[in-house]
Amino acid sequence: RPRLPAQRAGGAGGVPRRLAGVQAGAGRRRGAEQERGRLDVALELAEKDRDAALARCQQAAQTLERHRLQAQQLRDYRADYLARWNGQFQQRGTVEIMRCYRDFMARLDQAIAQQALVVQQAEWQLEHSRLHLLEQERRAAAIRKLLEKRAAEQALAAQRREQIEVIGGQDDHR
Repeated sequence: RPRLPAQRAGGAGGVPRRLAGVQAGAGRRRGAEQERGRLDVALELAEKDRDAALARCQQAAQTLERHRLQAQQLRDYRADYLARWNGQFQQRGTVEIMRCYRDFMARLDQAIAQQALVVQQAEWQLEHSRLHLLEQERRAAAIRKLLEKRAAEQALAAQRREQIEVIGGQDDHR
């Protein structure tokens, strides 16, 4: 018994192979579109996380600057107070005044040391924020790169399908 052209093409259930491939290709395209949708959502979330990390990093930098300024003000105040005291110390002071001066300078030195610790903590926080920002930027970049790779793969697959259809169409005309 002679075979019909569709049977000669050899698809399951009498569907030509070329059409069976088109149907399967449509299923792959839908799957690719779903994956792209999921990757778009993942990229959007990664970019939101990156933006939040950037905001925290900027806030940490501002906090550090504020603490550094306060530390500098304390050092400047200490230098000014010391200069004023030295000017007045040449005119003999009482023992009580000397004790008050030493106590005040000790408390001022303690405040300067405490502020230096606060600055150090703010520097650590800024460094931690920067590392977190870099991590978020890498994550967003990786997802973006994956999206680009998938788009290139889809474009190549579409080009191949088109070539197959063109070649298949030429075979039909022979």
